[in-house]
Amino acid sequence: MKQSFTAHFQLLFLRFVVFMVAVEMGRRYFPHCSEVLDKFMEDDLPDLFYLEKGTLDEQRIKRTRFIELKKDVQRAFSKDKAEHQRSALSSSSSSSSLKGGINYKARKL
Repeated sequence: MKQSFTAHFQLLFLRFVVFMVAVEMGRRYFPHCSEVLDKFMEDDLPDLFYLEKGTLDEQRIKRTRFIELKKDVQRAFSKDKAEHQRSALSSSSSSSSLKGGINYKARKL
């Protein structure tokens, strides 16, 4: 029984570590999305049943806010994606110009 508990705990801890690495990679590659989601978590999400609690009007307002959040995340994702494409293009153009320079020097010699 003790061995089973230890193995289960190690498995859960490993999953936790993998999850944390995934979150950190997401923060690095999608900083705008992370910012929008962090703000939502701090401001609008007091508990797990956020959309289900409250009067019908409150639930409608929360659903509207959730739809706004979805749009904000989509815009942030587009912004992150565009920045990554720009940086990929600039790095590929600088590496291609470097390759051209190396080829030019090699031919000159």
